[in-house]
Parts: sequence; C-alpha cells; structure tokens
Amino acid sequence: MMAYFKYIERVDIPANRFLNFLRDEIEALDEYPYDETHDEEPIKCAWSVHSEITEGDKVKELILKREIPEGEVAKEFYFKLTNQAVTNPTSGYATLILQILDGYDEATEDFKFKGPEVRFQFADESIPNTERTAEHSIHVFMNIDNDRIVGVLQADPVVNFDDYRPSPFYIGKIEPFEFNQDDISGNVLLTAGAVDKEPAMSELMSKNQYFGMYTSPGNNTFQMLATKSGVKFQKHYPAFITPAPKPGDAYVHPVLGDTGLELERQGFQASRHTDKYHLSPIYVVHPYEGYRGQLKDCIAVIKHNILHYDKLIVDVDKCKYPEKPWKQEVYRYFDINIEQNFFNMSPNRGTAIAILSEIRY
Repeated sequence: MMAYFKYIERVDIPANRFLNFLRDEIEALDEYPYDETHDEEPIKCAWSVHSEITEGDKVKELILKREIPEGEVAKEFYFKLTNQAVTNPTSGYATLILQILDGYDEATEDFKFKGPEVRFQFADESIPNTERTAEHSIHVFMNIDNDRIVGVLQADPVVNFDDYRPSPFYIGKIEPFEFNQDDISGNVLLTAGAVDKEPAMSELMSKNQYFGMYTSPGNNTFQMLATKSGVKFQKHYPAFITPAPKPGDAYVHPVLGDTGLELERQGFQASRHTDKYHLSPIYVVHPYEGYRGQLKDCIAVIKHNILHYDKLIVDVDKCKYPEKPWKQEVYRYFDINIEQNFFNMSPNRGTAIAILSEIRY
C-alpha cells in the first residue's frame, strides 16, 4: 500500500505569508510521507506551482496545478489563490480569494474558463478594535493528496476571542461512486467558508462570472467545474446521514408543526447502544443530476457533545475496504462556526466536518 497524503498542522503562519507557506509545502512535497515498516511505498505528489506573483518577499497570488498522476486516467486542473492580507492588509487581513481555472493555453498563457471567485475568510474583519493584523498568525490544518487539498484555517484566537472563525475549504476532485468512475472532465470542486454574504447573481454578472441562474458562488454550496451535461460552475449541495435538525431549523408541517429534534444536553453522543459516535460521508448532490460522489476523507459530525479539535478514531472494516491494510483512521474534528459555509444548505446546519489526519496499523 502506498502512503497517499500529507497532513499538516501549524499555528505559526503569518496571514500575509500563507501563500509562501503553501508554495513551499507544495514544492517540497516530491513524495508523500510513507512508513517502510508497514511495507508502504512512496507515491509521487501530482501538485506543482504553476505560477506566482510576489509583492516584496510575500506571495500575493499563487496558481497551483494538479497534474495527471502516473497510471491514471485523469484531468489536469488549476486553482488560483490571492491573499488579501498582502494586497489589502488593512481590511482584508483574514481573506483569501480562490478560483477554479480550466483550459490553459500555452500560446496566450491564459485560461479558457475562469470560475466565479470564491471569498475565503477565517476571521470577522468587521469587528472594531480587534487589534488583529495581517502579521498575526493563522492556524492551518490541511490534508493534501493527489486528488484534492482540504483543510480548515482560523485566525489565532489569542489575539481576539470574538473575531476568529474556524473555516473550511476544499479544492479538487471528489470521490466518485463505483458506477461513475468516468466522471473526470467536470469533477473539480471548490468551496470555502466566509463571514461576508455571498455575492448576488447581479454582482457575478458585473464581474463576467455568471454561468446561468444556478451559478455557485462557492460558500453555501459546492462549485463544480462542470455538470455531466457540461454546464460550468453550477451549484451542488451536501447530503449526509443525520437526525432531524433542531426545532427552529426543521420543516414546519401544517399539521404536525415543527418537526425538529431536540437532543438531550448530555446525551445522544456517544450512543448508549454502541458507545460510538455515528458519522457520515459528505455526499455531493445536484438537484437534477442527483448524487455524484463524496468529499474525499471528510466526514460529517453532529455538533453535540464534541469539542473543537477532538479526534475521532474509525475502525477500518476489512470486508468493506480490503484495499486498506491499516486498522484505524484518525479524523480531526473542527467546530465550524463561520457564517457562510456549505452546511448552511445541508440537511442539518448543526453539523461540522472532520478530516483524515492519521492512519494507524
């Protein structure tokens, strides 16, 4: 079995040097870490730095390229990241702008398709007298593999207890099902959390980033490169196994009333029947084309009797996953509280994400 990912935790990266940090990580990641004692073999990293623009010694724009991994039938894709902590440090010290790029033309050195820019924030920059600046550190939690980069960023809580926001992002391929392994050309997803409201369709039109009435701004929905029918940058939605949301967030039936479920304050998790937390994959759904796949190595967790940064240990089912020689997978839980995030348009807004951080033999 080949080791296939790198998990990163850092709490000391200045906001205005985040893209320097990401560039250095990608350039240094020739092979993913592997454990020879368990017969793991190295696998080459398919990510590279396509280009960068600096301002002084700080990277303000970075374009990452996901090349085609050796032996795979796959697609090249690109992401642009712009750090407003460099370009607009006074009011954008906790903001990145993310964008899918597709169809690179070597002759013009430009891209045929550019998706709607997605605002990615990890602090509330509108809070007065915060004293937070672009020089302050952010906390970085990130899993990189050859299909996608997923993680959570948050501003350092030490500076201000009220303005920091754990905020998720996902850039790259989703994991298709057994029966749609040919989902290649449009299988690129972008989503990120933000404090500010998503741009309206009129704003996307004014920026020439409008791709029809279901264009995804990328915060409260998943932005996919293309649907099966080829329409670019459309809204996709999360789905997962969950009890009903709490009263006030659930459907109000004309006869039954509020159908929400109130969880007992000290109960529900872990289950008294199994002594386990019951988790779910995060599926990606289109309202016409249906279920498409799932976020890779990410799980949905009810935000109840669980703490930010908790670890969830999942026993690997050898019958279901014979290709996995390890016994356990460790996921790190993040109590997402950013105002705009994809759980807002999910079956239960009282849910957050856990990301694969470790495998154990």
